[in-house]
Amino acid sequence: MNFLNFILSDVKKYSEVVSKVVNIDVEVMDSSFVRIAGTGNLEEKVGLSMRKESHIYHQVLKYKKTIIILNPRKDPHCSNCPNKSLCKEELEISTPIIYQDEVIGVIGLICFEKNKKYDFFIKKDLYIQFLEQIAEFISYKVYVYFSSLQLKRDNEILNSIIDRVQDIIILTNRKNQIELINKKGLNVLGKIDKNEKIILKNSSSFLN
Repeated sequence: MNFLNFILSDVKKYSEVVSKVVNIDVEVMDSSFVRIAGTGNLEEKVGLSMRKESHIYHQVLKYKKTIIILNPRKDPHCSNCPNKSLCKEELEISTPIIYQDEVIGVIGLICFEKNKKYDFFIKKDLYIQFLEQIAEFISYKVYVYFSSLQLKRDNEILNSIIDRVQDIIILTNRKNQIELINKKGLNVLGKIDKNEKIILKNSSSFLN
């Protein structure tokens, strides 16, 4: 499952934020080796497969760790890259996006200009830490998305169960506002504003 596609708009937004902060092009690849976000020179390649051009990303997926390439083509990580002779990169920082202990994508800083590379070196450690934090935040957004889906399913199951009960069931919050009412309750009491406060009394009080 390509988890990142469920929060694609967020992924694109965070990519743009990173690019503006670091002043280097950013791209995000999903677990199917498809570039799902890109800035600058990489924007026109969004939607294309990266399987044949993502030598470093293959390693990131395998080892689940950030790989820092400060000297492309000369770095040991590049030794077996089939595209080494065609590479125009000046810098590459690739960080895994991990969800439930699985790498669901990679976010990378790709620099093509020497002057930007020199600017990057001034705050290198800070920028790498920032990139890793963004990767963690993207993972958190995936968690939030699927948690909300699970909560919705749980509520639907709960509603289905209480609707089968023949007694009136009303669940309220601490402010005595209705959170949930079953079909029997709606049939007897009619339409109720859920923001309306209700007062619950023991049935014996009606006999006094």
